[in-house]
Amino acid sequence: MKSLFTAMLSIMGLSIMNFIFIMIGFFIMIILLPFILAYFIGVPIMILSPIILIILGVVNGFSTIGDAEFFESIKGLIMGAVLALAGYFIGEFFIKLFIRYLRWNMSMVGEKKLL
Repeated sequence: MKSLFTAMLSIMGLSIMNFIFIMIGFFIMIILLPFILAYFIGVPIMILSPIILIILGVVNGFSTIGDAEFFESIKGLIMGAVLALAGYFIGEFFIKLFIRYLRWNMSMVGEKKLL
């Protein structure tokens, strides 16, 4: 009976700790939501900026496109590619961190054996 009580207390403590971690993560996500949305909208537009420039050249005539617009579209392509690559590695890091946290949770629950 004592081991059952100890196991129940450890699971309740772990649940409270998980709730606190989830709430902290939720509030951080709410605060960062405008930046995340800007990232998901801006990066594809930056990567597609040379195609957008070609479409504008077809519609308005290529004589309206100057050197500045050409270099700005190349700069947008490079910055978009770098930001996409950075986003990929940041996402991969957080997925690995989440998996480690889940494994740690499972090991904490699994260590208490009921007799």
